[in-house]
Amino acid sequence: MTDAPMGMVLHQWAGMAPGDTSLEQWEHRDKMLVTDLSSHELNPKHYFYSVGLVLALLFALLDHNPEQLGFPLLLASWLLQGLLPVSLLILCQQRLEHVPALQQRAAWLKLLLCGLCASLLFAGPALLLDVALGLDPQYQGWQHWATAWWHEVLAVAPLITVAWIAANAPWLFGFRLIRPQSILQCSPDTPDVSPHPGGGQVVQASSPLPLTADFNGLQRQLPPDRRGELLYLKSELHYLLVVTAQGRSLILCNLKDAIAELPESSGFSPHRSYWVSTTAVQKFSRQGRQGQLLLQDGSKIPVSRTQMPIVTTLLQAYSL
Repeated sequence: MTDAPMGMVLHQWAGMAPGDTSLEQWEHRDKMLVTDLSSHELNPKHYFYSVGLVLALLFALLDHNPEQLGFPLLLASWLLQGLLPVSLLILCQQRLEHVPALQQRAAWLKLLLCGLCASLLFAGPALLLDVALGLDPQYQGWQHWATAWWHEVLAVAPLITVAWIAANAPWLFGFRLIRPQSILQCSPDTPDVSPHPGGGQVVQASSPLPLTADFNGLQRQLPPDRRGELLYLKSELHYLLVVTAQGRSLILCNLKDAIAELPESSGFSPHRSYWVSTTAVQKFSRQGRQGQLLLQDGSKIPVSRTQMPIVTTLLQAYSL
């Protein structure tokens, strides 16, 4: 393993050894939609808005600007056209995740539908912006506005849809972003770390856990070296942060579906964005009307006001 900027190395299918063509590994490869994380969690919202910002700045710099708009106005225009679609895409993706007919559909199909829906919503504001800047004429009558809106949809839909799929491509194609250090330093299963000649560290990953019935469902989507005792789940837009005793992974899944695959008695939801394993809780403390859980890996999980009575009653049995 060679050094890389920020101590991160991009691997594809890091759980597979070169030349390993076993059926289980290839089956796991086809279904993995995952990114590994260290103690600093990757926030998908920050990632997507960063992509939108970069694209907006790029288009602003490349725009030949035939109308001779001032650069501040030109930049503001492209920032709106770069960041508003991101908000609409995130909103549409979250809504589509709850459509029953799409629950078992392929991830790329939901991304495609999300791009099309966001394009329909974005075309209106984009058209109004073009008219306000003098890029389009003032339309008379709703028929002309409707025709102009449809033309705007046809113009923006390919770009928005392709950009959204491309932004999610690292997860679709199973790339993993790995920091050379496990998040659980005190875990008995922590990988061995040895010095690297380039000044970094090389992680000797522990042996992958067998793909048995215990690791079907949710854990089947994790890299083999990240499967283990489940600590907590956190909803991150249309992704799910899965934290086990072996590390953190981000997968394309919604929290509701993930909880449905887990035994009902194995944990609880202290907050609408979290699920926590009961055995992972070390301490419970109150903070005004809300609360906080301290887990065995040091993570702090918020307890919402509405869930306080349920969590308090549940944890009293564990003397926490």
